[in-house]
Amino acid sequence: MIIGILFGIVAMLGYGLSDFFIAMAVKKTNPIKSFFIEMIFIVALVFPFCFWFFEAQHINLKYILIVLGESAIGVVAFLGFLKALEIGKVSIITPLSSTYTIITISIMIIVFGEVLRINQIIGIGACIIGTIFASVHYKDIMRLKFKTATRGINYLLLAIFGWGIYFVILDYLIELSNWFTAMFTIQITSILYLLALMIITKKTFTYTLKELKPIFISAVSSAFAVFGLTLGLKNALTSIVSPIVAAAPVITLILARIILKEKLELIQKIALLTVIIGIVIASI
Repeated sequence: MIIGILFGIVAMLGYGLSDFFIAMAVKKTNPIKSFFIEMIFIVALVFPFCFWFFEAQHINLKYILIVLGESAIGVVAFLGFLKALEIGKVSIITPLSSTYTIITISIMIIVFGEVLRINQIIGIGACIIGTIFASVHYKDIMRLKFKTATRGINYLLLAIFGWGIYFVILDYLIELSNWFTAMFTIQITSILYLLALMIITKKTFTYTLKELKPIFISAVSSAFAVFGLTLGLKNALTSIVSPIVAAAPVITLILARIILKEKLELIQKIALLTVIIGIVIASI
């Protein structure tokens, strides 16, 4: 269990770094283009590990159909999140996006019968609450009108439910094959979906060096994250790993404080401490 939680923390750190740099890239180029080239980089980085960890014997028609569905859910969820950020308010969209883990935990407990101890429930709750409040900027929220605040919520709900289901299916795919095979086949299929989207929407395949730099850094971070995520799900309960990974915005927030010199509100500092305490409690 502890090993799984440690890998979950690796995923949290990786996705936090990745989100920070992909946000920089999206400002310079189209979200679909950014996502597409990032996935190309990720597959290139993890491909050498195929010689040790890829197990083709697990791939059959059932597995392929599940991977096709899983990849589609992942791509739609992420693009929904990017669209929500594009038309909505970051101070609303970012904190609420982490609530997808509630969907995952509910399915794992109700459908698959995962059982949590009291300390794990308290720790998970602390992680979720801390993550939400860490991303909130109250001054921005107080200035919002209801109509403005709810803009992009439909796309956000698509992302929340998509990610919530995505984690459940990923856990099942790891059981059907192994952690690397599941991760690698999902990445490859996602690239094919994004390639189709690029062609359909007539996006160009040209990138400048200025555009590629933050995307590559994001891809390296994501590569570590997907390793951490799949190994975390392999070694610990999905209900515990998912809220830890969902705390990635906390890392993005810390980076914004260090690199962009953004000031943290008192409630955000308390929220960051709450997430750390939650992870510790869930690990006991």
